[in-house]
Amino acid sequence: MIQTVLNKSLADETRYSALSILILKFRGSILNTCEFICKNHGHGYVTAEWLANEVFERFYEKGGNFNTNKISEVPIDDLFELYLNKVARNALIDLHRNKERKENNPYDGTEVIQRELPKMSEVQLAKSKIEVRLLYKVVNSFSQNHRTIYLTYKTYKKEGFTLPRKLLKSMREELNLTQNTVNRYLKEVTDAVDAAIENYVQGMKESE
Repeated sequence: MIQTVLNKSLADETRYSALSILILKFRGSILNTCEFICKNHGHGYVTAEWLANEVFERFYEKGGNFNTNKISEVPIDDLFELYLNKVARNALIDLHRNKERKENNPYDGTEVIQRELPKMSEVQLAKSKIEVRLLYKVVNSFSQNHRTIYLTYKTYKKEGFTLPRKLLKSMREELNLTQNTVNRYLKEVTDAVDAAIENYVQGMKESE
């Protein structure tokens, strides 16, 4: 049954039938494990039920790392149960991580694409700090697509978080670019800005 579920070349109906048999056989013991680890982390039976279901869903979708051909004196059923227990613990860890991300998420859905630097008169720009003047000079030397990507990231990027999916999707569609190209354009502008500031600082040191 395990090999049948793992064989993604088979029809979904066949794989699901095999999975149903495995669930009937192992769900009781896996649910006990889920109740135990959930209780230790302050969760109740509802979370344990969800976790037990998640274990078998993950096995169906990503069970390829369970090796049915591994040579061992331990019966295959025992190895499989140990594997499912590990999946349960990993799933609970993921649940906690996702909860923390949601609680600490700095984005509220109001983020919009940024296309240009704030308007400044020549007088205002001349009175600005050298870093600001260099930023304007370098960023404005790039294409519109480069500017849009750099300014959107610079406006909203927070340490430890990626930009909201909706914002990234909208930007990719507007610019007709892949995420890999977006990342490359961002790096090109970022490197150019950093280099301009670094060259200025180095020049100031040498003139002292």
